[in-house]
This record gives sequence, structure tokens and C-alpha cells, in this order.
Amino acid sequence: MLKYIILYLVKFRRFIQRFFWRGVWMLGSGLMLWYPLRWWPGDRLLPVRLLNYFMPWLLVALFPLLLLAILTRRKELALCLTIPTIGISLSLAPQFIPTTTPVLADNRPLKVMSYNVLYTNQDIARIVAMIRAEQPDIILLQEVVKPMIPAFNEELGTLYPDQAAHVIYEPAISQAVVSRYPLTAVDSDWQGRIQKVQVDTPTRLIQVWNIHPTTAIRQYKWQRQQQDLARISQEVAEFDGPLILGGDFNTTPQSDNYRLISPYLHNSHEQVGWRLGFSYPAEGYSLPNHTLAWQWKLLTQRPIRKLFKWIGLNRQPIGRDYKYIPISFGTLVRIDHIFYSDHFIATKATILTDGGGSDHLPIMAELQFKSMTMPD
Repeated sequence: MLKYIILYLVKFRRFIQRFFWRGVWMLGSGLMLWYPLRWWPGDRLLPVRLLNYFMPWLLVALFPLLLLAILTRRKELALCLTIPTIGISLSLAPQFIPTTTPVLADNRPLKVMSYNVLYTNQDIARIVAMIRAEQPDIILLQEVVKPMIPAFNEELGTLYPDQAAHVIYEPAISQAVVSRYPLTAVDSDWQGRIQKVQVDTPTRLIQVWNIHPTTAIRQYKWQRQQQDLARISQEVAEFDGPLILGGDFNTTPQSDNYRLISPYLHNSHEQVGWRLGFSYPAEGYSLPNHTLAWQWKLLTQRPIRKLFKWIGLNRQPIGRDYKYIPISFGTLVRIDHIFYSDHFIATKATILTDGGGSDHLPIMAELQFKSMTMPD
């Protein structure tokens, strides 16, 4: 009997080994195929789009698997894993190289914040306290819904100790711009979820665009996001004045849609930021428990009712006392960005550690004008 058990365990171990190495081969081959697919057809394919979103996390699997392949002398597999490992590492390496930028004398930095506050977030006092602690000169807010406005107006009145805050709110797209300096609304296409304002800074007039394209997981939403960002990129290309473009882009630097904007403007994090700069999802926020509705629907079906009655159990959904599920696994992707035109130099870019109850972490950038020469 013992002989058969040992034989069975040996066969089972061999099966697991074959299954594991075949899985590693599939991963390596898939990533080798993924690279050319990134160029064509690109993000039109959902698997390519998802891998682009979470590309930095592929290294978490690639590094140990590559080391294991080398130690077990699987040369072909090691080569297959080496190519995507090097490619991904090289694309992320610049974010781990310290950068220095010149500081212009007598040129006060312009502190810009972009912050998706989350439309279900009711902790306005916490949001404003976090903003007040940073004292940004310009704040781009997304998902600001109407019930928030009275509390926001009351709290923002004391945001700047030396002066009142200037606020322009666009209810049609649930976005707002808050500024230390006077604001003027600029006509924009709200259907693309873009809010344009002119800011009268002490140095010169600038334009600030606050955008929030749709998510890109589903195909039709990805196409809509592509159309919106393509239209915005065309407007950026035609605009020749000082411009700051920020917001929740719902896309990462590895995506096709991101590359619609990047040829025309500089990304503050890529210029002076450090590490990967993940901003979503913020740790400490709660996700609505949407399972309760379909659990109740399932439990009301006649066969389910009879089964529970026969067993003698009460029909109750799992987690019925938790309308919100706390999220604690930390940030995973960088989808919030602050871009700027050639008129500026970025001196600092940071990701705040407190989301203020939102599912996004606020991002900050400090910009300075390249030239103090006033326009004619």
C-alpha cells in the first residue's frame, strides 16, 4: 500500500512540475507576442489593454521566474523570459533615476493639485483639511457632485489665510477648479468632460484644463476615451500659450490613448517624479457592496427558497451588514496626471498618501515659468 502511495505522489509531483513549466512557457510566449501587438492593433484588444495598464506588476512574476529558469538550466525558457523582462525594466527605469531641474530666481513655484474626490465621498471636512494642509495654488477636482457644493463653499472660504478662494464649478461634468488667483471660464466641449479656465497669476495669464475621460475597460468606452483624448490633443496642438492640463485620465503611460497627449506636453511625474507614482486605488476607501442586490435576487428564486426552507436556514445575503467593502491592498496604477507646456519647468512632483476618503490619491506638481519676460 505504501508503495502505491509513494508512486502516486511521484506521479502527482511530475504532473505539477509539467503543469507549472508549461504555464511559465505560456506566460513568456504570451508576453513575447504582447510586445508586437502593442504596436498593432494595440489597445483595441482587451488583453493588450489590460497588460498595458498593469505592466509594472508583470515584473513581480518575471524576475523570480527568470531566476528559477536560469537555476534549472532551462536556457530557451530563460531567453523567452529575459526579453520582456528587459523591455519592461528599461521602460520603467527612468522613474528610478534622480533628476535635477534649475530653480529660477525670483520665480515663485506654482503648486498644482489634481484630485478625484469620488462622487460618493461624504467626508468633505477631511477632503478640505487635506487640501488646506498642502495649500496648492490651483486645484483640479473631478467627481464633485451637487450635494458637495454647499459644504465645499463653506470650507473653501478659509482655504487661503490671506485671501478668498476662487471657484468655478461645472455641474454638467461634475468638475471644479479652485484657485488662489482669479479665474475666468473658457468655452469648452463638456461632452468630452473637459473644463477650461483662464488663471490670472501674478506672472502672466495661463490656461488650465481639467479633464476626466471615461474608463477604458469596455471596448465602447475605450473608443469614447480615444475620441475624447484625440480631440483634446488636437486642441493642445493648436494652443500656443502657457497651458496646464491635468485630471483623472483613466489611462496609464503605457496606453495608446495616453500617447495622444504626451507628444505635445510634458508629464510632471515623468520629468521630476520618483518611482512609479501609483495613484489608484487609494488605500483606506470603501467600495460599494454591489453584490447585495444580486444576492437578494438570487435568494428570492423559488428553488432557492425551497432549499433554504428544507435545510431550515434563514435566507440572508453574505455580508448583509456591510454596504461598503473596505479596500486595503494599496495603489496599483498611475492614471492621474498633470501635464504642462514648454512655458514651464517642473521642479517637484509628488503623490499624497491620504486619499481623504476617495478612491484616488491626490497628485501635486510644482511648476515655474521658464522666462520672466512678460508677453506683449
